[in-house]
Amino acid sequence: MAAATDCLDEQLPDRWWLSKEPCPCGDDHLVIEHERAVHESTANAARAHGVLPNTVSQAWSGKHGLPKLRGGFAAEKKTVVTVGDPVDETETLKARVRELEGHLKKVREAEVAEERVVQRLEAAVANGSHMRTSFAPLRGRRANTDGETELALLLSDTHASEVVRLEETEGMNAYDWTVMTDRLRRLVEGVLSHREHHADKITKLHVWALGDMLSGDIHEELAITNDRPTADAVIDFGELFADLLEEFACHFSSVEVTGVPGNHPRATKKPQAKMAHNNADWLTYRFTQALLKKHPRIQFKFKRGAYKVTTVADRWRVLLMHGDGIRSTMPGVPWGGVVRRVTTLEQQFANAKQPLDFVTLGHFHTANALDGVGARTFLNGSVKGLDEYSLKQFGSGRAASQLLLAFSARRGWTGTFPIDLQDVIPASEGWED
Repeated sequence: MAAATDCLDEQLPDRWWLSKEPCPCGDDHLVIEHERAVHESTANAARAHGVLPNTVSQAWSGKHGLPKLRGGFAAEKKTVVTVGDPVDETETLKARVRELEGHLKKVREAEVAEERVVQRLEAAVANGSHMRTSFAPLRGRRANTDGETELALLLSDTHASEVVRLEETEGMNAYDWTVMTDRLRRLVEGVLSHREHHADKITKLHVWALGDMLSGDIHEELAITNDRPTADAVIDFGELFADLLEEFACHFSSVEVTGVPGNHPRATKKPQAKMAHNNADWLTYRFTQALLKKHPRIQFKFKRGAYKVTTVADRWRVLLMHGDGIRSTMPGVPWGGVVRRVTTLEQQFANAKQPLDFVTLGHFHTANALDGVGARTFLNGSVKGLDEYSLKQFGSGRAASQLLLAFSARRGWTGTFPIDLQDVIPASEGWED
């Protein structure tokens, strides 16, 4: 038998490996490997011998069980691995390649989809068509009429006659009768500004007085530090309140005033449920009413009691209360107590066939609106702002502000407008004693 090297050196019969005849050397594998090295691929070998590539592949794979050829190279035998076998670098690289190929496929699919959208849009523009929104134009919408919207000013916690010293609040707030008057003047300007910039022509203003209009003297420190006795404060603030209402009446054809008493000006040291009108707030309201009883544009609706239900926009029922009966373990954030109380009050009024649409209250000196209850609830701020008591007890206090609300007969509450009453000193300027 000839050696394999002789077969490689000598000329074998033409295309012997296409037949089933073995190589004279007896080592078909070596000779075919030589052919593979010479031609590099089955396609090249087929062209060199004038046959089809498939013929070469089948012939090579048929010789003594030689492995099938793919692209001219013998396919590697698959190695069976099991759990726990060492992971070599090749296996890791192959897994990484598969991940990258998958990522590339996704990216490419997204690019193709994006290009298809662009082509469709370009085709639509070229054809003269365009996308139409499904939002139909508001044709035939009736214009707002005069008096459709009404404003309601929440006025509370002015604490008239109380004195807050700048030095004792480390420059954060100062309050006395002059400061109060200036802030009420700013309040009037804020209300008129919102009226002027509102889209509707507003002709009616509600003033809802929510109590603590006077400082009162039930607390010993207030009795000592107030700038005037409660009796004098009733007269002086009543006249100031009348001036404020007359200013509003110059700009609104109708001003309706109603309210409830607070807890600071009450006549007894211990809070009581009966005869809530035994209170300097109620005296102030009635004195102001007496001063303006003949004014053609101002109407008053005061009654005895801690609660008052009034109507706004000739439709919506609003409950006014001060809020001092509500317990809260978190001063400044009384939401839990307020929600519980409003929920029970709402149910009580509904059971009495007098359902409520809205609730307003003061007392907490925090301007805010609450959701999560059936009747939307509005908490008013204060005119006084932070004082020594809130700073010492709670370490905080809100700046002076009041709320202005808007209502319409068709839609109910349509807007809340906080009116800031206190100048804020920039931190860069600070305060020097």
